[in-house]
Amino acid sequence: MNPITKTSLQLSLFGEIMGKLSKSHDVMNKVIGIVCMTGFLLVSGFVSSFECLASAQAARSAEGYMKTAKEAYHKGVVGSAALQWTEAAHLYEKEGNLQGQAQALLYLGQSLTRMGHINKAILTFDVAKDLANQGNDKPLMARILGSLGNSNFLLGREKEAVDYLTQGLELARVEALSAQTGVLLNDVGNVQFALKQYNSALEAYIESAVLSEQTGNDTLSFLALINAAMAEIKGNLYHNAHERLELALSRIQSIPDSHDKAQGLLKIGLAYEDLRKSLVRNNLPPSTALTAMSQADSQTGKPDLVVMQKGFTREASEEMDDSGVVLNKSVMAFQQAITVGKKLGDHRAESYGHGYLGRVYEHESDWHKSLTHTRQALHLGQRMAAPELNYRWQWQIARVHRKANNDDEAMTAYRSALNTLHPIRQELLAGYQGRRPPFRVGIGSLFFEYIDLLLHKASTTSSPLESQAYLGQAQKILEEFNAAELQDYFQDQCVETVKTQRLALEHVPKAKSTAVIYPVILPGRLELLVRLPSELKTYRVGVKAQLLTQTIHRFRDSLEDHVQGATESTQHAQQLYDWLIRPLLKDLMEASINVLVFVPDGPLQTVPFAPLHDRIQNRYLIDQFALAVTPGISLTDLRPMDSANVRILGLGLSETVRGFQSLQWVTEEMKALEGLFPSTILLDQEFQVSNMDRELKSQQYNVVHIATHGKVQAKVNDSFVQAFDQKITMDRLADMIGVYKFGAQPLELLTLSACETAAGDDRAALGLAGIAIKAGAKSALASLWPIDDEATSKLVSEFYRQISEDPTTSKAVALQRAQQILKRHPQYRHPRYWSPFLLIGNWL
Repeated sequence: MNPITKTSLQLSLFGEIMGKLSKSHDVMNKVIGIVCMTGFLLVSGFVSSFECLASAQAARSAEGYMKTAKEAYHKGVVGSAALQWTEAAHLYEKEGNLQGQAQALLYLGQSLTRMGHINKAILTFDVAKDLANQGNDKPLMARILGSLGNSNFLLGREKEAVDYLTQGLELARVEALSAQTGVLLNDVGNVQFALKQYNSALEAYIESAVLSEQTGNDTLSFLALINAAMAEIKGNLYHNAHERLELALSRIQSIPDSHDKAQGLLKIGLAYEDLRKSLVRNNLPPSTALTAMSQADSQTGKPDLVVMQKGFTREASEEMDDSGVVLNKSVMAFQQAITVGKKLGDHRAESYGHGYLGRVYEHESDWHKSLTHTRQALHLGQRMAAPELNYRWQWQIARVHRKANNDDEAMTAYRSALNTLHPIRQELLAGYQGRRPPFRVGIGSLFFEYIDLLLHKASTTSSPLESQAYLGQAQKILEEFNAAELQDYFQDQCVETVKTQRLALEHVPKAKSTAVIYPVILPGRLELLVRLPSELKTYRVGVKAQLLTQTIHRFRDSLEDHVQGATESTQHAQQLYDWLIRPLLKDLMEASINVLVFVPDGPLQTVPFAPLHDRIQNRYLIDQFALAVTPGISLTDLRPMDSANVRILGLGLSETVRGFQSLQWVTEEMKALEGLFPSTILLDQEFQVSNMDRELKSQQYNVVHIATHGKVQAKVNDSFVQAFDQKITMDRLADMIGVYKFGAQPLELLTLSACETAAGDDRAALGLAGIAIKAGAKSALASLWPIDDEATSKLVSEFYRQISEDPTTSKAVALQRAQQILKRHPQYRHPRYWSPFLLIGNWL
């Protein structure tokens, strides 16, 4: 069996078992065996099957399992801990010990969360909550509510997270549970911090620190102090932040060595890093800022912060260079974390300590020290079989080699990082919507750094064959990035189905006159990677990402506001043409190209390409080429459309429904469809979800045309189309249309003729770009913004008429002709009316 298929089956089986927990508690006796048998923990990279069996024999009682699980968890062997907490819950159930079972499930959920299985963790917490409720265990209930809040927040469900945390905090206060109140206040602060509510977060952290000190929770005390310092750094309260970090460090150094101490030291080191970056970013040299702090302290009678730091003296600090003070504090914290981790056998803490030190030295351009520490971090991660650490350190090694001009070593490391990341990427990214940067600037940076290097190698080699190989690899990585970004947006495996149906572009006769353009937006330049029929070529454009992005956003704004932005729209259209088209125009002409397929990157997903304007020839791009966009060729089902056998399901609203204005021309639009192809029309009151679902299941359609209000938002759960009786989310729409996904005749085309995507929102535009893939359609026709419904009706009707009159006409050419006809109409000649319609996916 293919390893990837096996992994998917194992994870699916584990998911089914975990899902049953919410329906019946009497399945715990099956979970441990299933977990070991499927190798779930091995797949996750945390523990081997041998360790599963060894762990299962090491503890005979529920209490024994709880103890060994806690030890494994703190050592970073999270999979083994999850297994043992599962067995403890099973034994507690046999004993009828509801409190013990709930406690074990709480810990199991926390370990699942740490492994990235957030939804499975929430199922487990829900069962634990029911058990705690049955036993009227209010302290445990408060803890479970806190865990539910944290897990929901990781999934980006801010409202649910706040609700759970508020419930838990209120319960803890009513029951006078000071210790748990401190824990929940820290959790609340974390949510507020991530939502950039820094003042509120600071208040919560300070109260948490006070309560934790009063209740003797040393770990939470210094953790809350560190968090408070981080909030103060964000609020530019650098003196307060430094003072609080010093206090946290003095407390953490006074407690015995422990895993919590190692984690706290790591977090202090990171906080000092952030403090230093903030001082430099605000043009405050670290030593100057801290000298001012020290002088302020002496005037107010507070202890000298520099002398207070163990290992530093005033004389030593004065000898440091301007950037040394905070840097050395960060380095010392990481070194102490390594020492504690090594003493306790906590390889995870050791790995992070060395990795963070490697990053510090990377920023200081000390390549030797950076590589030494990062390699040690990687070695420790590999000993633990921890791919979620290893890809980070491989990536760091690649960056350092690249900066040191060791390109070949950098390429090897980048390949290793991506190979390590690939099998765990979905689990790594599952959830974490609330606490990580956008995909493009987070993990996506790994892809683009490697692409940048490949493009550099292609441009500097003297061998044409080598150059083509580098460009081919760059195209492959771009395709992988686009698939990963869509997977991240939709939070599912929607892209895998299309990949299995891929037909290579070179094997499609109708694509011989097509050029595929990958605009690659890099910080200092724009690279155009173009697939021509006979070769790959690149064109370097000297425009910085910031200027390009500003121009794109202004272009979109001016298109929509055509009254005030007519002149501006033309200026931006011409500038973008000069950047995106003119550099390759000669080669396009020589290759007899008549179709351009764009694989847009970032902000380019938010604008149409049809209205780009050639100032020399005084014509729009749509007058030169038929156009389409796609998230990636590897994600596009390139099987030709059977235009002679089109059968349409038309769904439309012409009436005012639920606050949305009427679309009076939708009726004419539907009549046009009926006059062109065999069609079933559900209009207004007939367009109800139940009727739509019935039609899709009972009849075979190859085109679904939806003429109603729709919005594509930054979060897929907020995206919808409006039926007469209710909103249909994009996920539900995909499920309904998905009945054709695995059939002999897939859905050829999904049309959304009154769609709207937020201007300037790259994330929302990503949802529109992937809509065909999500719905299981070969292609989609959709608009970036709503326009006059008469213009919409005329354009889409003409699009279908072009296909009906000549079945050999491609969808791209049909749309080109429809747009050209509409723009000749005196009322609709402005690009606002004819340009927002995009053909997405299969253009043939």
